[in-house]
Amino acid sequence: MPIASIAEILQDNLLQIDVEFGNAGGFFSASKSGLQIASVAQGDISSNYEAQIPNATVSINDSSIINEYSLTRSTQFIAKSNSDLFDIVSRFVVLSDDRSARIAGNVIQHKSKNIYHQYSTKDVLVPVGTEGFLRFEDNNSTGHMNFDNVFYVRDESIEANKMKRWIVHHRMIVNQVSAHLIIRCCHPIFNSPLPWQNIYPNALKRKLFRIREIKYPNFPFMAVGESAVSIGHVFDIGTSVSLLDG
Repeated sequence: MPIASIAEILQDNLLQIDVEFGNAGGFFSASKSGLQIASVAQGDISSNYEAQIPNATVSINDSSIINEYSLTRSTQFIAKSNSDLFDIVSRFVVLSDDRSARIAGNVIQHKSKNIYHQYSTKDVLVPVGTEGFLRFEDNNSTGHMNFDNVFYVRDESIEANKMKRWIVHHRMIVNQVSAHLIIRCCHPIFNSPLPWQNIYPNALKRKLFRIREIKYPNFPFMAVGESAVSIGHVFDIGTSVSLLDG
């Protein structure tokens, strides 16, 4: 039996598309804002909208070309004001059976640990459905001198139908060395930056940088970084997604 097409896996919700960006003070998700940014039809699709979080206003132009076995996506983030940003993301959600993913030569088994396996790499392979894989590659992205162009794979959860839920981010994230580091409390009662940031030493902030992402998902604190982005600056995250036979 031949593998399905990109349009079919979109229609079956085995592949879902989203956009995110954030900073220490806030977070935007297109899907959580009720925006529809994908189509099951072959051909050209696009969405355009503007989003605002504390200290950042961004216009987003998201377009994709869908062919039988490939999806070519360009997601432009345009700063509409002088903005402080931690990351901007071209986001993909993939559902699969019990097979492993691979990134940067590392085999990742799905254990629902919600760990971010993040690398500056083009080698990203994630199972989809019950057969076939999706390969994610950078496609001529342009960013900012203070941001790194990375991919990550995350083993988020298991669906009610026993399908494994993988999160793949093609991400522009601030470089820790150049970023202004900020410690946040990550608790439902208080989910905000801590006051008096100047009293916390940089050595502590560096140890806490992305700690919930890379090691302890339930840790109550995490340091994130921010970099100032001038009005009019354009990030263009280009991602090629190929559907391969397993």
